[in-house]
Formats: sequence, C-alpha cells, structure tokens
Amino acid sequence: MFRFTIRDVLWLTVVVATVGCGYVPPFSSGGGSFHKPPTEVDAGEPTTLSFEFTISGVAGVGANNRYKNEKLFYRVKNGDEFQAAKTDRRQIDEKRIVVSAEIPPIEDADASRLEYYLTIDFDDVKNSRGTADSPLSIPIQRTK
Repeated sequence: MFRFTIRDVLWLTVVVATVGCGYVPPFSSGGGSFHKPPTEVDAGEPTTLSFEFTISGVAGVGANNRYKNEKLFYRVKNGDEFQAAKTDRRQIDEKRIVVSAEIPPIEDADASRLEYYLTIDFDDVKNSRGTADSPLSIPIQRTK
C-alpha cells in the first residue's frame, strides 16, 4: 500500500491549487503581438503603422533579441507588387518592442485601400501579420 507523506500531500495541494486557478508557471516564454491600425489613410500624407511585440515567461533573453528580421510590405489594393517599407525598432523594456514603418504618401487617384503585411522571426521561426495572399488593409480617404 502506498503511503503519502506530509510533504507529498503539501506538494500535491500546491499543484492542484495552482493548476485549478489557471496559473501557468513561468517556464514557457512565448510571444505575442498587438496592432491597432489607423481607421483610414489620408491620401497624399505619409502613414505610420506600428506593431508591438511581447514575450512572456522568465526574464533573461529580452524581446529585442528574440524578435528579428522584421519586414513590412505594402501596396495599394490590386496594385502590382508589394514594396518593402523601411522599419524602425524601439525597445520599450526587456519584454516589449515596437516595430514601426512609415508608408510614403499614396498619390494614386484610383487607389481605394492600402494593403500590407509584416513578417518577423520569433526564436528563428517565421511569423507574419497578414500575408501577400491575405493582406491587412485600410481604406484610403481623399480630402480633395
């Protein structure tokens, strides 16, 4: 017959209470992202798109070292090829970075939407927000 020691009971209680409360110990260290695009793009004006990337879990290797090779591509809807935009990276703290890109003014009088997508590596695994086949998009507002 198996006998529980007090130490076994205490350890089991901690495990059950921890898992039952939905707490996940800081062993995993995944990543996440946030992007709130503008509601519209003003034709003739540059547009800045920003993405925030975070890591969770144990501190050590910061977000700035785990996220790499970010590239943002854009075009006007049904335009020819996507073009690469210059990206800037800013570290907020050890667990967060912001990647921004400025899209030059859109001069095409027939353009109705700006389409774009971002690729980025997280721990050497390719990730994207949108794709060339299914890009994110924003309507273009004409003020004239």
